[in-house]
Amino acid sequence: MSARRWWPTAALVLVGGLVGLGYGVLAPPTYTATAYVLVVAETPGDSSSAVSYAQAYTRLARQGEVVASAVAASRGTISVEDLRRNVRASSSPDAPVIEVSGSAGDAQRAANMANLVADSLVSVGRTQAPSTRMNLVLLSPAYPPPDPSSPRLMLSVAVGTVIGLLLGGLVLLTRPMDGERGSRGADRTTGLGPGRRRDGGLGDATASRRTNSVLADSP
Repeated sequence: MSARRWWPTAALVLVGGLVGLGYGVLAPPTYTATAYVLVVAETPGDSSSAVSYAQAYTRLARQGEVVASAVAASRGTISVEDLRRNVRASSSPDAPVIEVSGSAGDAQRAANMANLVADSLVSVGRTQAPSTRMNLVLLSPAYPPPDPSSPRLMLSVAVGTVIGLLLGGLVLLTRPMDGERGSRGADRTTGLGPGRRRDGGLGDATASRRTNSVLADSP
């Protein structure tokens, strides 16, 4: 297989890797910090209810009273839109733990948003404890992360290279083989189809029948 058939694939792989490298270097960094809130049942052994309440409080983390309290505690430095756009909450189906993650272009701001929502969630849970019989405790505050969560340079290069490889493979599949191009070009030049010969347009079977007939007629 000639090098001419492979050069588009190699070029696309190189371009994909360079695009991934450029994105990894030039894209603005995003930092993610996570705080953890623990739901504790007042009744010992009521762990299943604690897990259920953890899932319920997870859904409240970006709504209503929790967000309003967090915005008020920020003293105007963070808006409702900032929290709803950049803060995520999740819980485990097996443990009464709520993860509150904040993302921002600055590591300290990401930690601040996560801590504001986590503290507000604990405060709301404390006010509802008499009826729910569940206490929310800040298990671990969010700390400014030392490294951004995205973009990741090596991952960006790998993704770009893989995309280039896939595109190159598609191009390779759509390009005919060198032998096929030569055969098709010869057929177009001579006007002969792939199943015909140059001896008057007769195929191998017809020529064989003629030879047998001549041999039978000869003395």
